[in-house]
Amino acid sequence: MSGSQEQSSKGETQAEKSRKSQEKRMRMRNLLALTNPSIVDINVPEAIRKVSPQLLDKGEALRVKARTVSEESSKLGGSSEQTAREYVATRAEFAKETSQYCREVRTLVNQLDSSQQIDKTSAKRMRDETEDIESTVSKERALAATNRAKLTFGTLHHATHHKLGEAYLAAIVDNLKVPPHAGIELFPRSGSDNSAFKERVLEAYKVPNPPVETGWCPISRDWVRSAYLRAGHIVPYAVGELNASYIFGAPPEEGWKIIWDTTNGMQMEATVEKAFDEARFVVVPCCDDEEGDLKMVVLDDSILGKRTGSDLSYEELNERPIEFRTSARPSLRFLFLHCLMAVFRRRRFAVPGWERDCEKVIKGRVWFMSGDWLRRGVLQALAHEVGDIGSLSGEYEEVASEQNGVRDDLPGQRDSQHDERVAVGIRGAWETHIDREEWVSLREELIEEDIMG
Repeated sequence: MSGSQEQSSKGETQAEKSRKSQEKRMRMRNLLALTNPSIVDINVPEAIRKVSPQLLDKGEALRVKARTVSEESSKLGGSSEQTAREYVATRAEFAKETSQYCREVRTLVNQLDSSQQIDKTSAKRMRDETEDIESTVSKERALAATNRAKLTFGTLHHATHHKLGEAYLAAIVDNLKVPPHAGIELFPRSGSDNSAFKERVLEAYKVPNPPVETGWCPISRDWVRSAYLRAGHIVPYAVGELNASYIFGAPPEEGWKIIWDTTNGMQMEATVEKAFDEARFVVVPCCDDEEGDLKMVVLDDSILGKRTGSDLSYEELNERPIEFRTSARPSLRFLFLHCLMAVFRRRRFAVPGWERDCEKVIKGRVWFMSGDWLRRGVLQALAHEVGDIGSLSGEYEEVASEQNGVRDDLPGQRDSQHDERVAVGIRGAWETHIDREEWVSLREELIEEDIMG
């Protein structure tokens, strides 16, 4: 066990932290309140202006629509259900169009970056700007997709004494308090579920007679101090029970088991868990596997020289079998979805090396064992929503094959619109970056300062 676990970093000054916090909250104000049409006011480099005047026209149209929505936000809500319904529908449509616009901008930026028509600094800035917009808009889309009625009546409830935009924001915050049987859970339901899950996972991976106050990390292949051990979720709990049961073709009542079963977790050292969540590496079956062996495959080459909590670097662990010391194993279908989400996300942001991801982690591997695995319609919607992939063909054809357990005929199949709503919800949960406390605090600030008029 290495002393590298005694982590240290250069701390930011209080002024820098304060400035970053202020900037983040200002972005939240603009994006959520829509009082500022800069939500789509992206500074497009000259190279893109020359290549795609159509995209500039679409951006201008969105700016006009943003001003219209902002004007609607400042109106008194009154007590009309129709007014609230129309406003929520307008916001949902605007959020969808904004997300599509960001997708088109990002695709063009990636093309120009790969052909060296724009410099790396401009490309990175453009990607960061679109991600700032889209990551927040995705929360609106997730709630509108899965809880439209609750969002509408919540807006109506708050609109009696407040303006529409203020009432809408209050309704969003209310809906982030997870109701029973919610179709999408953007934040943890309760501390008890998390605590019980951690206890079960750590117990399942507990090796008899370990060194004092340590546990085994199968990925870093070393003993780790107990304080640094984590029970990492594979499919995040925020995906929600109904969404999880639907994408995997299970009855709704089994959603809880999918999210909180020990097979949806792995014991990991803290820095390893963080890298896993950030899609820097994935866990996949060994190609010549006959006994269910798994191995770690690094996707982000920038971490190869870094060390985990053990004395081994990611380069030394890359492509090596994971070393389990108990009978506990993660589920292949959960690892498969995690792997696909990693591939899709890296493709969307043109992370260096994404072109080789499918070859590394999908092709030639035996993922599918038996039973119902993954719903094709939701996978297609996720590929489009998360990875900017129009169709699962070409290099992604093997991903969507029945050999990998991806099927059209899983129990409970609904229409493509439902598949899209589930995909939007899953993405909103998987990529959430703003915690609920910030949203609640922001709502109080908006009301107190009367930001919306």
